[in-house]
Amino acid sequence: MTQAAREKPGFSGRDVAVAMFLVLMLVVLVVLVGSLVGPISGIPVQKARATQDCNSLKQLGLGTIQYLNDNDDRMFGEGGSPAWPQVFHEKYLTDWHEYQSPFDKRIHVKDPNAPANVSYGFNVNVLTPTPKGVPGSYEGSTTQWVSPSELIIMTTAPDPSTKLSFSGTSVAPKTVQPPTGPPAGTYSSRNQINVLYGDGHSSHLGWQNYSDSSSPHKGLSRWWPLGYKPKNGADPK
Repeated sequence: MTQAAREKPGFSGRDVAVAMFLVLMLVVLVVLVGSLVGPISGIPVQKARATQDCNSLKQLGLGTIQYLNDNDDRMFGEGGSPAWPQVFHEKYLTDWHEYQSPFDKRIHVKDPNAPANVSYGFNVNVLTPTPKGVPGSYEGSTTQWVSPSELIIMTTAPDPSTKLSFSGTSVAPKTVQPPTGPPAGTYSSRNQINVLYGDGHSSHLGWQNYSDSSSPHKGLSRWWPLGYKPKNGADPK
């Protein structure tokens, strides 16, 4: 028997090097594909959450309309007791799941005696009447709304922080006001947020438009029920 025949079969150093190179390339390929597929696969999930979030706002809008019909078209006062979610839950919208946005990752509260999570907030400008008796003042009545279809009355209300988080509850709901600073929406890299308008329809809004509260007509009608920003409760004109 020759020396070659007596040698045990195995891999040469070159074979091992080639195998390690192929494994390394496979790992790189998996990472690359994952980095491309990850964001793409997350888009449908984000879109589904945005749709569900918008639907919850619609349900809260229906509850708001029913409440207004029962209360002479007058909105809540800010900080009223009981808080608006408790009033709604009692008569107009009994499912606490509708009060928690799919973007709100807090564990749903099952204890009926504990405050429920509430991810939405009313525009503080439609809740808080300016001083009564002042010509041109807003007294909390929806009959004074100049452009209901353009007026934001409620939005998803995340905390003003870099990381998306929520802290509103059924006993201490958040209010929202014209924002300043960098985008702080709920999706599309914080550049989009869902809103409920005074006529009951809900939609998404880009941060640039959402944060505009001063441009003629559009901005003023979006955040101020009278179509302008009052000065000490009075019509500035």
